[in-house]
Amino acid sequence: RELVLTAVAGAGLALVYAAAELRADRDIVLRAVQQNGFALRFADESLRSDRELILAAVSHSGALLRFAAEPLQADRDVVLAAVRQGGLALRFAAEALRADREVAMEAVRHSPSAFSYVDEALRHDRFLFLEAVKLQGDLLLDAPRELRSDREIVLAAVRHSGSALSAVTKQLSRDREIVSEAVAQNGRALQFASMDLRDDPEIALKAVRSAGAAYMYVAKDLRIKSWFGLQAIQANQDALPYVAEELQVDSDTVLAFADAKRQADRDFVLRAVRRSWRALQFASPGLRADDVIVLEAVQQCWEAVKFATEVGLPTMVEAVRQDWRAIHCFFCEDLSEPELSALAATNPHIVRAPALKHSRHAWMTAVRRNGLILQFAPVEWRCDKELVLEAVRQNAVAFHYAAPALRRDHDVLQAAAQ
Repeated sequence: RELVLTAVAGAGLALVYAAAELRADRDIVLRAVQQNGFALRFADESLRSDRELILAAVSHSGALLRFAAEPLQADRDVVLAAVRQGGLALRFAAEALRADREVAMEAVRHSPSAFSYVDEALRHDRFLFLEAVKLQGDLLLDAPRELRSDREIVLAAVRHSGSALSAVTKQLSRDREIVSEAVAQNGRALQFASMDLRDDPEIALKAVRSAGAAYMYVAKDLRIKSWFGLQAIQANQDALPYVAEELQVDSDTVLAFADAKRQADRDFVLRAVRRSWRALQFASPGLRADDVIVLEAVQQCWEAVKFATEVGLPTMVEAVRQDWRAIHCFFCEDLSEPELSALAATNPHIVRAPALKHSRHAWMTAVRRNGLILQFAPVEWRCDKELVLEAVRQNAVAFHYAAPALRRDHDVLQAAAQ
């Protein structure tokens, strides 16, 4: 006995090697438990009702409450001692104590996850839950709706765990302060914000600053803007691969343009544009109006005109030559008749643009190059004899697209026959 007493005084877990009768010896077990509470696991069943011994054990580890006899699991002082050492010990407390607000509060303060073990009667306790989410925000995920719609609770939760934003009501997902706090804690939480806040540059940049991958959750209209992409990289270079993929430019080019001096360096921009027309979007406003640079980009792809701040006639001609839809990028009402003629002669289909619907000069030029364009003409031009004649002279098939009255006209019939 003396030998075992000495052994457990130095290493409580040595109790496991003691004889069965010595593991039922109160003095030996008490000394073992005082040295290492986990020694309780090897104590004789008869000692698990010993209040002093159990108190010594749970003061070492609250989880040891599981080995206490049922009467002690219902002992308020014993349970309080256990949850103060480890809040999750609440799971082993008697049902009545799991419904005790003070006991539950102690448990939650020491281990927020203990909230999942409180009695159902306390699951809707606002003050208790607020204490819990201050320490473990993701508890909000399984909370009742009335708690998930409580602004103070939600704010406390997202400050600790931004991902808790996924559990809030639609109304609170539009709350600027809540979303701002959430993305500051976890940038990826931006995906749970309302669309208008995902389109907010300040909120979006805060999210990207916290996590580069948050760029994926920025609203599309903002995400495709080159200036925002450059700001995102300056805020967090981890966003670089996401920016490069979205803007369809290689990472090296994007990173280089993050330097404002490069954006205004004509030689650098020209070299970059020669490698990829998409590089034009990163140039300064002045260089996006440079005829040489813009034309260089447009010769690769007409869509480069979308990045230009000014476009000269040679560039317009090149753009519509590739695709008539390029006309949508120009202010047609500011174009002179000679300019319209040059564009329509290059690609007659430009007259299909709504902005040119009523431009007789443009339609006249177009049908002279391609009579079949008449099929896209509004009624007013299908009834215009001079214009119909030009179309039919260019292609007799255009006759079928003339207004019914003109299809009976002698001159039109004669032109079609020839």
